[in-house]
Amino acid sequence: MSFIARAGGVGAAVVLLIAGAAPAAAATGRWVGAWGASAQATFANVGETGISVDSVCPAPKGLSNQTVRDVVSPSVDGSKLRVRLTNAFGTTPLTVGAASVAAELSGAEAVSGTMRRLTFAGKATVTIPAGGEVMSGPVAFAVRTSENLLVSIYVANATHSVTEHWDAQQDSFATTGNRALTATDAPYVAGLMTCWMLADRVDVLAAPRVRGTVVALGDSITDGLLVGFQRQRPLAQRSRAAPAGASRLDAVGDR
Repeated sequence: MSFIARAGGVGAAVVLLIAGAAPAAAATGRWVGAWGASAQATFANVGETGISVDSVCPAPKGLSNQTVRDVVSPSVDGSKLRVRLTNAFGTTPLTVGAASVAAELSGAEAVSGTMRRLTFAGKATVTIPAGGEVMSGPVAFAVRTSENLLVSIYVANATHSVTEHWDAQQDSFATTGNRALTATDAPYVAGLMTCWMLADRVDVLAAPRVRGTVVALGDSITDGLLVGFQRQRPLAQRSRAAPAGASRLDAVGDR
């Protein structure tokens, strides 16, 4: 099963779900989507123009010698993971200088010993063409639904606006310099943001009993707007309890 989800901004949301007959699962399990967020073009919402501190995202201004640390919640346990990075709405190529994944201890701080470097075709750096995306190589990682993941992406060169998911309802972080492999939260505490940038999908090598991915399509309530900031979405909570497992992918518009 694979999926592509892109939202052009407030007022428009499109999800394409491509599903086929499920192949027989290998003894080690199968790859399924464990977390996802629809990619969005940037726009000047109230937080991005500085009117409200409740929604802050640097995506419209672009990045330069900065590391983004997205905090994401996997909905499926697994033994390996891979991360997709997106430049879906970028107008120029975007070069990633380093990327990593770790289990979250608290905020931007990683659990000791869990930091893993992400590679792309065996290399630590990758250039994503305008309108493109890239999947990292698989990394051995004990993914647990009880632990958030920290996905960190370093961008060295100045960019134009970058692809985001602005209403994440989740604290994430950005800082200056290459801090992709920094486990402590000290460099990140001043860079709180309320969007996800650059990462839009985490796949997990899950147990054979996990059948696939559930995609939720809706407005900002699907993002958890009225559930409460940084609380688990009811759908995700129910899906975690289901024997088949499921992941959450939000696609958001205002209608």
